Amino acid sequence: MRVYKAFLKKEFMEMARSGKLVASGIIFILFGIMNPAIAKLMPALMKVAAESMEEMGLVFEDVVVTDMTSWTQFYKNIPMALIIFLVMFSGTVTAEYQKGTIIPMLTKGISPVTVFLSKYSAVLLTWTAGYALTFCITYFYNEYFWGNVTENIVYTAVCSYVLGIFLLSVMMLMSVICKGNTSVIVTVAVIFFVIYMLSIIPDVKDYLPTKLMNSNELMVGKSASSDYTVSMVITITISVICAVASSILIRRKAV
Repeated sequence: MRVYKAFLKKEFMEMARSGKLVASGIIFILFGIMNPAIAKLMPALMKVAAESMEEMGLVFEDVVVTDMTSWTQFYKNIPMALIIFLVMFSGTVTAEYQKGTIIPMLTKGISPVTVFLSKYSAVLLTWTAGYALTFCITYFYNEYFWGNVTENIVYTAVCSYVLGIFLLSVMMLMSVICKGNTSVIVTVAVIFFVIYMLSIIPDVKDYLPTKLMNSNELMVGKSASSDYTVSMVITITISVICAVASSILIRRKAV
C-alpha cells in the first residue's frame, strides 16, 4: 500500500508538471459555467434570431428558461468534456513504454500491477473531481438563477458519471493493449460505436452502457430510476472487469 500511495502521488505530480491537471480543471470549470450561461442568454439569442426570421415569415414564441434548460445543456456538454479528457489521458500507459520510463521501475522489483493501479486511480480521481466540479458549478448557478426544481438531478448525474467511468476503464485497458495514443482513442471510439449500434436493438438496449446516455429522461418524467438499475450494474461490472483485465495484461506485457 505504501508503494501504491507513493506512485499515486507521483502520478498527480506528473499531471501537474505536464499541465494536464490544470487544463482539466479549466475545461471542467468552463463547461460548468457554460451550461447556465447559455441558458441565461437563450432568450436574448432567440430574440435576435426571431427579428432576422420575421422577414421570412417565421415567428418564434417567447422562450421560457428554467433550471431544466441549463441541465439540458449540461448533458449536451459533458460528453464533449469527456472526449477531451479521454484524448488528454489516452497515453497514460502507452507513453511510459514509448519513453521507456517504466522499465527502471520494473527492474527494481516494483509490481507492474501497482504501477497500473496508481495510474488508473489518478485518472479516475481526476475525472471524479472534474465531473463533480462541473456539476456543482451548474447546480449552484441554477439554484441562484431559477432554483433547482427539476426532479432526479443527482441520480441522473450519477448515471452520466458511471458512463464516464466505463469509457475511462476501456481506455485504460486499450492503453495497456495498444502501442500508441491514436490506437487507443480509435479503439475506444470503435467499441463505443459498436455498443451504440447494438442499442438500436430493442431487446438489448436496456442492458447496455449506452442506456445511461438517456438518463436525462428522468428529469422530464419520461422514465423511472429503476429503468437504469440493470444498465448501471452491468456498466460498473464491465468497468471492474476492464480494470482486472488491464492488471493481468500489464503483468504479462511487462514480462
